[in-house]
Amino acid sequence: YADAKVIVESKDIIKDKPKIELYIPQLRDLVDGNIQRQINQQLTATTESALDDFNQLTNNMLLSIKKGSLPAEYANRLTLVSDYEVKLLNKNIVSILQYGYQDTGGAHPMPFAYAQTFNIKTGKNYALKDLFQPMSSFAYYLTEKIKLEIKLRNKQDNYIFTGLQEQQKFFLTREGLFIYYQPYEIAPYSEGFIYFFFPYSDLPDIKLDEILY
Repeated sequence: YADAKVIVESKDIIKDKPKIELYIPQLRDLVDGNIQRQINQQLTATTESALDDFNQLTNNMLLSIKKGSLPAEYANRLTLVSDYEVKLLNKNIVSILQYGYQDTGGAHPMPFAYAQTFNIKTGKNYALKDLFQPMSSFAYYLTEKIKLEIKLRNKQDNYIFTGLQEQQKFFLTREGLFIYYQPYEIAPYSEGFIYFFFPYSDLPDIKLDEILY
């Protein structure tokens, strides 16, 4: 990321029992301190939300153990781990994927991934529609491309896909746009995370100058 004058560093929250390892991305050296603070607060809030959910599930499990409806050894499984990956960082945009898993005694650990894409000059947190020109037919285009890709993967019986979500998850890289889905969103847990990649050159009406230059 030689073209960016911004550093992404980590704010860590680590605890032994229950096991909690949280690595939170934080921007540094933005020209506008208010925008930097605004973006960092949103990145922190994503991890804190996962921690709040985990704490609630942990309290429910410990109450069940106390009542005798769950064996005590279940408490040893309690785990929350979160990390992050910078997918794109340039003079205009940072796109960060925060990911991890929690284990609260279910049939299996539950992974999660939440991406956010910001304009580091304005602080804008992009929704998918913000990447495209007004009046663009991007939603129809992406929907049809994903349907075709599902057929090519021979996954029609595994995936339940009817169209883009209202708050569709995505992230950006230097090469293009990734649309993704969490386990259980459109397919069984066994399918894991599901990704659909779109090179910028294949995307009509995308604001390429704003994203990459």
